[in-house]
Amino acid sequence: MFKCFVVAPYKGFRDLVLSVADSYPFQIEVGMGSLEEGLALAKEAERQGFDVIVGRGGTARLIEENCQVPVVEVKVTSYDILRVLTLLKGYQGKIGIIGSSNMVHDVALIAELLEIEVIQLIIRNEQEVETALKEATRAGLNLLIADVAAGSLAEKKGFTAVLITSGKEAITVALDEVRQMIQFHEYRQKEIEQKILPRPSHPVEMDQPTLGQLLRTMEITSEVYEGAQKYSRLREPILLCGEYGTGKRRLAKAIHQGSPFSDGPFVVLDPQSDPQTVNFDALFDPKHGLLSLAHRGTLFIQSVESLPMPVQGQLYKLLLTPQLDFQCVFASSIDLREAMENGKLHPDLFFLLWQTHLDLPPLRERLDELEDMIRLYIAEMNESMGTEVAAVKPDVFEALRSYTWPGNITELKAIIRLLVQNCSTMFITMESAQPVLDQHLARNAQKLQLSQWIGKKTLEEMEMEIIDTVIEEEDNNQSRAAKRLGIDRSTLWRKRNTPKRMEVDIVAKGAEDEP
Repeated sequence: MFKCFVVAPYKGFRDLVLSVADSYPFQIEVGMGSLEEGLALAKEAERQGFDVIVGRGGTARLIEENCQVPVVEVKVTSYDILRVLTLLKGYQGKIGIIGSSNMVHDVALIAELLEIEVIQLIIRNEQEVETALKEATRAGLNLLIADVAAGSLAEKKGFTAVLITSGKEAITVALDEVRQMIQFHEYRQKEIEQKILPRPSHPVEMDQPTLGQLLRTMEITSEVYEGAQKYSRLREPILLCGEYGTGKRRLAKAIHQGSPFSDGPFVVLDPQSDPQTVNFDALFDPKHGLLSLAHRGTLFIQSVESLPMPVQGQLYKLLLTPQLDFQCVFASSIDLREAMENGKLHPDLFFLLWQTHLDLPPLRERLDELEDMIRLYIAEMNESMGTEVAAVKPDVFEALRSYTWPGNITELKAIIRLLVQNCSTMFITMESAQPVLDQHLARNAQKLQLSQWIGKKTLEEMEMEIIDTVIEEEDNNQSRAAKRLGIDRSTLWRKRNTPKRMEVDIVAKGAEDEP
């Protein structure tokens, strides 16, 4: 059987190829790599007897120069360019395009039609990327449209990079060309039963973000970035404060990556995950405790206020030890000063951690950045999922902007993923978004309203408020109110006339009688 090997520059490209592979009458194998890494995959495929190799951009040209096997290039289409430029239309920063003269010219032409200002940075080979990035820095660019290789280097230099992803139509055009090649050539190779790149049986987690990556993807603000950079170089404990979903754990990982202990392990202790199974007595075990596991690494303690008070005291003493051989990062989603005042947090530990604390603002305080966040997250989804979404319609964006986002960045990413998955066109319209908005945003808004209503009320106070509301809705008819509440009239009378309630009523009445 005729065999075709595809070098995919990113995961979404690979997934698109696999989604159409069964519709072709030849064997298709896919490996992921760009430029030199892609060339190595292509050489191995050639050695294994594959008949043709499919690649994209500079990787395809590099393979063609160094391999004897025929190469078919997946070309970047005007549709691909239009999709990414439509997505970036309205972006508040300065945009540049870095790539070959042909690609840069095509992007600039379509950008002009869309009235998007794009700075052109032309490169002829990989060695010229560094020079182009210096020029981008001088021009004050914030975001670069680039291929995988140039984009990867750009991100290391602090730029936000957006890839021009290939749509399904560009991939099928290339595979159709491979099909045409079969009609004109005879191939007598035997079928290779063993795939050259077996897939792993389970995914490998590669979640090791850096502070620069979190800033570029707008997961953290510039203020948090600057503070984290400063604190990560110290050997002092760091406290991360922020609501659920503001990204404290990912920030802790990024701090670890930027610390003197980045080569060591990143160990997590979450006292709230399952308090019954956490052996706090073994925490300080010199051989098998978490502190020993975090040797020359980072210990990340979530919900620090949930640690038993004796453990907090021991940690405080430990953190005073000069020249600790590990970094310690703490996190909390509640008001720790209030926790200290209520006896849930050791005062000495609180004041020690407060010296190097970072506040992660909730998403509702960053709504002016929401539109750019959504653009960047859609670009991420297009790259990872092989989707082709170009923009969010204004009415959908307004619905997202009017939401309070109790789950913050975590919830935003989850909602954007669902919107992209539910979209079958270039644009996320209200028609495709409505089921997601109804199911998730409305439900979470109801939870938030309930949480706000509960506040710090006691169970008795909530019960009396419900009873008063029902009686008012039933026009003070005690019989109907009791029936709605599922109790008899005598029980209703007793609940409304408890000594405490009568005392409150008397005080309230007395206050009304005052002049």
